[in-house]
Amino acid sequence: MKTIDIKSDNEMFEELKRFPINIVDNFFKDPDAIVDFANKQRFERPWGRYPGVRSEQISKLDFKLYNYIINFTLGCMFNKAEWNFNSSMQFQKIKPFHKDKDHWANKGFIHLDGNSLLAGLVYLNKNPDPDSGTSFFRVKKEKKHSFSYDTKFSLCRGELDPDDAVEGLKHLYSNHEQTAEVKNVYNRLIFYDASNLHTQTNYWMPNDEERLTLVFFVDKLTINGIMPTERFPREF
Repeated sequence: MKTIDIKSDNEMFEELKRFPINIVDNFFKDPDAIVDFANKQRFERPWGRYPGVRSEQISKLDFKLYNYIINFTLGCMFNKAEWNFNSSMQFQKIKPFHKDKDHWANKGFIHLDGNSLLAGLVYLNKNPDPDSGTSFFRVKKEKKHSFSYDTKFSLCRGELDPDDAVEGLKHLYSNHEQTAEVKNVYNRLIFYDASNLHTQTNYWMPNDEERLTLVFFVDKLTINGIMPTERFPREF
């Protein structure tokens, strides 16, 4: 009889991870110019799969900007490497789902970016609520990463009353524990493994402001350098 080892959600997610969480403050030399550029763009709702609205691909709007961000990000992790990649990059604006900051609907949806290898963003609100950053999670022991994405999509499309999303969100968070939190700081770049469970910490922003970010995802990566987790052998 063949024995099948059934791994927990945490074990599977951990095996997928290749990149650490990285933070770079004061990323752009002139962040105000980037914000002005972002606000001149046309934003559309991306089929209700994600909260808020997104711009056209930045590779089409300003290829030099797009290329700089991706190459800077990869250059932080690979020494003297050559790479080829496929990636997407857009500006994103998100409005709070509820005027009460502490309402459950303003908590993000814990997820992983399953079709990507690496994900990142630059915070572009000049005076943000620090709690509108990014939080990271792992699945609690003997629990599962489960959630009705119909709830998420309906809320994102405006088809679901925020109060009707509360129970689903409570169930989602009860199965996870937070491992790290990155605060929203103007002109802060963060990037991390797309298999790392994460979410926007809170959708609420002061003065009914929309949360403005530049978001990007690296979907395919061919590289001749050394993976960051292989740079140093594990001795402890």
